[in-house]
Amino acid sequence: MIELFEVSKYYPTPNGRHYVLKDVSLVIPDGAQVGVLGPNGTGKSTLMRLLAGVDMPNTGTIRRTGSISWPMGLANSMQGSLTGRENARFACRLQGVRRRDMDAIIDEVKDFAEIGDYYEMPVRTYSSGMRARLNFAIAMAFTFDCYIIDELTAVGDKNFKEKSAKVFKDKRAVASFIKVSHSLRELRNECNMGLVLNKGSAVMYDSIEEAIEVYERNIGSESSAPKKRPNQKRMHPKKGPLARKKQAGNGPNAGVKRGVGPNASKNQGAGPNAAMKQGGGPQANRLQAGGPKARMAQGGGPLVNQNSGAGPNAGEARGNGPNAANKQATGVKAAMKQGNGPHADRQQAGGPKARMAQGGGPRFNQKPGAGPNAGKNQGAGPNAATGRSDGRPASRKQGPNAGMKPPGVSRAHETAEHGPQAGLPRGQNRPNANIKNGEGPHGPGPDQTGTPERLKPHIGAKDDQ
Repeated sequence: MIELFEVSKYYPTPNGRHYVLKDVSLVIPDGAQVGVLGPNGTGKSTLMRLLAGVDMPNTGTIRRTGSISWPMGLANSMQGSLTGRENARFACRLQGVRRRDMDAIIDEVKDFAEIGDYYEMPVRTYSSGMRARLNFAIAMAFTFDCYIIDELTAVGDKNFKEKSAKVFKDKRAVASFIKVSHSLRELRNECNMGLVLNKGSAVMYDSIEEAIEVYERNIGSESSAPKKRPNQKRMHPKKGPLARKKQAGNGPNAGVKRGVGPNASKNQGAGPNAAMKQGGGPQANRLQAGGPKARMAQGGGPLVNQNSGAGPNAGEARGNGPNAANKQATGVKAAMKQGNGPHADRQQAGGPKARMAQGGGPRFNQKPGAGPNAGKNQGAGPNAATGRSDGRPASRKQGPNAGMKPPGVSRAHETAEHGPQAGLPRGQNRPNANIKNGEGPHGPGPDQTGTPERLKPHIGAKDDQ
């Protein structure tokens, strides 16, 4: 018999204590075959560990009479570092089996588990099904007053299930058991009492049928229904705020492709931006008539004269506008190529600058006449004495500098025909006239005459003259 008195089991969480079982009190009599029902997460496996003594409650007391097996289930209750054989030997020692009887039990476990050579390998290398078969085989190798089974008989192939059911039937005939299963049919066939767990509570029923009825009426319908994920509604094609993107209607985004939404006019209708492609809006005039900018391509507006008409800019290509004279005759700037404008004289006669090429202007006399600069080529201008028509310096015999020495002749050897003393006789009234050769301040030159060699050709030439 197993008795529970105000048993509570909780786990600490960041939000406080999470109670799996809270203030549970019940009695499981000897010989009872109890089926445990409850949704996932209600603490069925936790209760099995508490009944077997594998885990301890936070509060309350559990009293047991007789031997109770460890939980036989999918959960790993064996040492993973030990082989299957070593785990079987360890269980024998825990149950007080004598050494001479261990080998027989160990071989029996190997034959029942049907795991072959894996029996000599560490349990951590097993699959979950192999662990379950080994666990069930070890438990069936011993005799207990109460067997605790946690979803165990559902594992293995058909042959293993049939063998397990036969062995378990033989055991329950002489012992009590507490079995957890989601198969209501299996619980009806094997159990005579029921224990229903829900939200931390545990209620014992003397009839398995009554327990199943309560479970199906209050709990089973909720747990069996598929739970929707938090975002599942949003993924539904016909429901949720995102579904409207593919369907028409009155939602905020329904007008993306059609309808009467604020953005519907992008492709249709009379919205504020509809005029970008159709008429009537503020921007519609870019391609259609009637708006302030429509005249860029059609007639009547202030800018229409770019190509035709009578607007302010119409004269660029034709007409009588202020700029029409660029290409036509009567505008203000038309005189640049024609007529009587202020700049027309650049190429035609009559303007103030026209005399640059034709007669009569202020600069007209550059080549022929009597203007202020006419003397460059003729006789009476201020520069007429230069004797050159091209503006270059005049010859040494004419102009204000006519008496200057020619290039390459020093002052000391100026002849009578050049320089300011050109009219004086040779050797008279000159500063150095009475100085003999070789008596100057610099003494005689290389030829003892005082005359540099580079000047002799010039002096001789002047003397010959």
